[in-house]
Amino acid sequence: MAPMNRRIRAIYFQRDQNSGLYRYLCQLRRHLFADQLGWSLDINNGLEEDQFDHQWAEYCALFEGEHIRGCFRAIPCDRPYLVKDAFANLAPLDRFPVDDTAWEISRFGVDKSFPYLGRHLYCAMFEFAWLRNASALPALVDIQHERLLQRMGIETQRYGEPSHIGIDAYGRPIVAVVGEIPLMPQLDHLRHIFAPTLRHMEIIDETSVFGSHRIPA
Repeated sequence: MAPMNRRIRAIYFQRDQNSGLYRYLCQLRRHLFADQLGWSLDINNGLEEDQFDHQWAEYCALFEGEHIRGCFRAIPCDRPYLVKDAFANLAPLDRFPVDDTAWEISRFGVDKSFPYLGRHLYCAMFEFAWLRNASALPALVDIQHERLLQRMGIETQRYGEPSHIGIDAYGRPIVAVVGEIPLMPQLDHLRHIFAPTLRHMEIIDETSVFGSHRIPA
């Protein structure tokens, strides 16, 4: 469990709105995905970035106190996004959504030194989706992550079969599957699962057309 005296907050933002936080988040991404998981990724000046960090991407930074602990990237599916444009061979092309009611989630992770914050990052992801009236959250996930979602009671739908997509820096095979979390059929169920944790978080949405606003715990 998270320490009772630590403030947990999630900030949604775009790169051009908050360039300092964006750099901080890309440093965390290098630590999470290159250093901890051993993924082969492009690192420039200590930052992990790719071609999908474009103007339409939105980001979540999860903070415990003043320290960033987790993150994810979200891209509306009417724009270029990772699973469709870089991993299209993993599923039939017509399975990938191409409208803005679906948001791809990528670079989702929490520092492994703080595993109790994983549930908070899921809360932040679903709150992000609800605020945008999203219908589905496509993603490329490893098999362990898919099993974790199922153990949490979250329904997923595969677009294709699991595939070997590479080897990490430790020589371990990476087996992943492309699919989505459909939101509409399980909206009430997800709210029930995550409401207790969400009540103890602060959500700050800097992308709102009304300016930055807070959803109190």
